[in-house]
Amino acid sequence: PETYVRHEHMFSLAKCIETLGKGCMNEESMKELLKILDVLLKQHFERATERLNKRKDEDYDEIVEEQLEDEDNDDNYTLGKIADILHALFVTYKEEFYSYFDLIVVHFIKMIGSDQPWSDRQWGLCVFDDVIEFGGPACVKYQQYFLRPIIEGVSDKNAAVRQAAAYGCGTLAINGGPAFAATCAEALPRLAEMINDPESRSEENINPTENAISAVTKILQHNNSNINVDEILPHWLSWLPVWEDTDEAPYVYGYL
Repeated sequence: PETYVRHEHMFSLAKCIETLGKGCMNEESMKELLKILDVLLKQHFERATERLNKRKDEDYDEIVEEQLEDEDNDDNYTLGKIADILHALFVTYKEEFYSYFDLIVVHFIKMIGSDQPWSDRQWGLCVFDDVIEFGGPACVKYQQYFLRPIIEGVSDKNAAVRQAAAYGCGTLAINGGPAFAATCAEALPRLAEMINDPESRSEENINPTENAISAVTKILQHNNSNINVDEILPHWLSWLPVWEDTDEAPYVYGYL
């Protein structure tokens, strides 16, 4: 189908999975869906390589670049819809979905590599955030892939990547369990650095910043065995108020 039609189909499928719940897909349909996602992800990387080559071509000019940027935007939107479907599957099937996710995890491991475009890293981190949030402590099986990208993503130049990484730190604190206590402690200085940046409350940075404040809150409350809570609390109080991210604000004010 046309790209915009496919996007609508993907959005609708994600909503159907969340609404109908567990059992809405049998093993055959689940494997078929994963095959489709696998093809879409392979095509994503193939098109990215093609665009890179076109930018090196002798015929490259502003008109070509405009076309390539449109293709970039379409591909990024498709990635978002893939992430929506995976989010619905993780919400519905939780840890049980891991065995199916393993069929395509290689693409997301590549996506969160430091050499990838920011949009790939953002969506890749969002997917691994769901792996952690809905898989719970069992997410440890993927830690070799997501730990460094999440920690280092907190210091990324791109605001969307920082936000996805900060959210990941918070969900590790709540859902990862004691196995990630050291990781939470390691994340704290990076989160604090993001929050204390002079531009942290700018329009571009406010949501990543409030996600970082929320992440620190979750670490203080749920995974604090490797940190000195009393030492951090005065800093935490100085970061209030938060007002922009209505999803994260309840975590912050609930800790008061």
